[in-house]
Amino acid sequence: MRGRCGFFTAIVVNMSRFRTVFVALIAGLASIPTSAVAHTWFPSAPAPLSLTQSSAAGDSSNTVFLMGGATADGSGGLTPSASAWAYTPCSEVYTALPDMPVAAKGASAVTIGGSVYVAGGDGLGGSLVAYDITAGTWSTLPAATTTGTGWQVALVADPTTGFLHRLGGEGSGSEHLVFDPSTNSWTTAAPVPADVTGGNAFWHEPTDTMYLMMGWVGDSSTGAASGGVWSWDPMSDQWTARTPAGGLENTRFLFAAGWDAAETAYYAYGGSTTWPESAAPYYASVLAYFPSLDSWDGITWNPDNPAGGRRGAAGVTDAMGEVHVFGGEDAAGPSTLHDVLGNAIYVDMDGDGFDSGCDGDCNEGDPTVFPGQVEICDGVDNDCDLQSDEDFDVDGDGWISCWGDCDDKDPDISPGATEVCNGIDDDCNLLVDDDCVEGDDDDSGDDDDSGDDDDSGDDDDSGDDDDSGDDDDSGDDDDATTDDDDIANDDDDDDDSAGASDCACDGEGGSAALLLLLMPLGLRRNS
Repeated sequence: MRGRCGFFTAIVVNMSRFRTVFVALIAGLASIPTSAVAHTWFPSAPAPLSLTQSSAAGDSSNTVFLMGGATADGSGGLTPSASAWAYTPCSEVYTALPDMPVAAKGASAVTIGGSVYVAGGDGLGGSLVAYDITAGTWSTLPAATTTGTGWQVALVADPTTGFLHRLGGEGSGSEHLVFDPSTNSWTTAAPVPADVTGGNAFWHEPTDTMYLMMGWVGDSSTGAASGGVWSWDPMSDQWTARTPAGGLENTRFLFAAGWDAAETAYYAYGGSTTWPESAAPYYASVLAYFPSLDSWDGITWNPDNPAGGRRGAAGVTDAMGEVHVFGGEDAAGPSTLHDVLGNAIYVDMDGDGFDSGCDGDCNEGDPTVFPGQVEICDGVDNDCDLQSDEDFDVDGDGWISCWGDCDDKDPDISPGATEVCNGIDDDCNLLVDDDCVEGDDDDSGDDDDSGDDDDSGDDDDSGDDDDSGDDDDSGDDDDATTDDDDIANDDDDDDDSAGASDCACDGEGGSAALLLLLMPLGLRRNS
């Protein structure tokens, strides 16, 4: 079905998909999507032409491509266009590209593998064309085998395989066609459960699942706008009906849409519930679908577009996660309006001349913080370089004044340093010479640095200042005899001829002491 090169290749791809989906599901259980209320609308640079039913796609370099569409023909009708532009959100500049090989309105576009693919539309029919972004050239690829006109198909790319999936469209019923760019060939996959025209599709990468939502179900005369959602599993080649939109304005046709990874939601703006072109209603409201939870935020929770309602606008998400809406039509006809639904990252909210999306302003609530600002010692990243108070550690001790270093010119003084008795607050605790030995300036315990910690002159506290064992330097270590080893008349401990052993007294004394120690034990046992 998917044109894979053999059974084992399919197994490898599917195992990879399984691991991806499993990890994503575990992560999804631990997360709750942010409410759509966080979003707002803001205007952006108008489109170069008044257009409706254009197609749009974005790439990783934060360039948005606007392809084809239709302009007013002067008599209430629409004329397909072959015009194409590259739009850069940061500079708000549109750059004209070579025209498409065929003019088309109501087509769909995606970007993958360095090319923008445009399929379907009134004019292209079953054709598929590609724009090489690097070469700046168009090519016409093999046409799809389709039963419909190609108007208002949905097109989405599989990020794992690079395949393109073309879904539904006028007269195409539930067609699900798959194009492999590596072989320039088409195959078919499981058909969509409903005949959808003018829906939008997206690939939910966390669960490796394709979604198709809303659109017109059935033919132009007996069908109706839908709020349905269907998902397709590439491992099983099966579709599953999901929770449809509820509440007010819950069915849409010819609406603009875009995925917001930060909000984990797919946003749908505008659209209509009638088939004829330029026919009311023109919705200004927004719906949000959360695929991980299979749930919706209705129009009550999402802000209406202050520019008003439109149908046939082109929607696309840029690399920064903002959803752009180009053109579309209302009762006055096609429009040049270009609105952005997002977190206003391209707007200088605090008036310091820098925005967060393009300029890197790290605090849009503080006009004193922006890239290039002078860094001061205040615990704040003033210049938005992802560092706070850098280059303020003058003495190199790892501490700066706004972190508590009370002397940034002395590396021996900082919070946590050892306090010594020197009349200085070494550890910056607002106390001088606390927890130090008075008169001891090196923390040795000896106030005169002699090595004797009690100032007796004896550095081992024995009372003998030369460590000989004799505290009066007489040569006798007990100061009671002239014998320096406590054995009578024996002054060198090596003369056994006197009839007295060196150990004689020690042996008796040791036995007596041992007996005295054991006696209480005997008494305890007998008590």
